[in-house]
Amino acid sequence: MPMTPASRRARAVGRSQTPFLALLLAGTAAARLDAWQAAPSAARAQATPVVVEQSSGVDVVLQAVSPVSERVAWIGGHEGVVLRTNDGGGRWQRVPAPAGDSLQYRDVHAFAWNSAALLSAGPGTASRIYRTDDGGRSWTLGFLMDHAEGFLDCLDFWDESRGFA
Repeated sequence: MPMTPASRRARAVGRSQTPFLALLLAGTAAARLDAWQAAPSAARAQATPVVVEQSSGVDVVLQAVSPVSERVAWIGGHEGVVLRTNDGGGRWQRVPAPAGDSLQYRDVHAFAWNSAALLSAGPGTASRIYRTDDGGRSWTLGFLMDHAEGFLDCLDFWDESRGFA
């Protein structure tokens, strides 16, 4: 059987200490890369995202972005910064943070223009998960880390009610 670029990369990665996981991940990514490279250049140009620099209006590290659509996205950042756009980034609105400016929002998962889950990172009780369903006017604490050494880093959701951190 002839070796394809994807199978050569998967075989090389498969020699790691976790060959099954590495092979699975490498094969999947390599197959997508090979398919993209094989596509006509016009199709690749359409699939290539365009990066447009925008001004957030804040001077802190912005660490998490979750787009809902071409127009709606939420951002979480350091010093309690939460931002949302409803016009494709033309204007970023600062959303009142659930705990003022004391937390570092490392991940956000947006469900709609008015609904998002927000994860703060830090040791112990600084690791939290909040949710809003009214555009950030109010937040509900869904999880508070109760172990001093505990630390949340990211979250993801299957749907609006099932997720993990």
